[in-house]
Amino acid sequence: MRLGMRFVVAALFAIVSSGAAQAMPVNLIANGEFDSPVSVGSFTIFPTNGVPGWSTTGTGIELWQQGFLGSPTTGSDGLATGQSLELNANSGNDSIFQLFTVPLEINSNSAVLSFDAWPRGAAQGTVSLVGSVSGTILAPAAIAMNGSLWTPNLFNVTVTAGETITLYFQALGGNSSVSPHVDQVAFMVDVPEPGTLALLVAGLMGLLMIRRRNRSAAA
Repeated sequence: MRLGMRFVVAALFAIVSSGAAQAMPVNLIANGEFDSPVSVGSFTIFPTNGVPGWSTTGTGIELWQQGFLGSPTTGSDGLATGQSLELNANSGNDSIFQLFTVPLEINSNSAVLSFDAWPRGAAQGTVSLVGSVSGTILAPAAIAMNGSLWTPNLFNVTVTAGETITLYFQALGGNSSVSPHVDQVAFMVDVPEPGTLALLVAGLMGLLMIRRRNRSAAA
């Protein structure tokens, strides 16, 4: 291997090895703060396809304005909550879910699911994750809730690059009116910064040019 090629290979190795240090967190959840669409009045039950990013096994998706019927107005991050999602619209044990795809260029298989939860009344619920490659990533786990405040929930999970993941929230208890609320939903993965990717592409192009030059010289 010639010196030039060795240099390019060494540079590529350094770029890949330092990928974790050159990564930036990316949130894969769409509309995780339920800001869209805007509820008309204190709450609105939207059609099953009426809230961007989200679907339901029930008959609608219910969004609340902050403060309605005692819902806390400040999230676990200390900021105003805006709108939140109630897991049941008008039928018991509904599931609210979203599909998203893990980028191929992730730096690590580690990911973090986080959200806030509030227990309207004595309602309970679960959260789970299922991957198209990994299978069950997070078995149905109880949503942590604590009194009148928004309670942060955090789960560290392992994912596979390129797979589609389905996030499920399910209300439990069968009550057709009262169920937990969630807000600030995020699923964070690390991906290389654009500059790191550009260096990697440039290095690969340089390696290809050196190989072509060597072949031409040998011919």
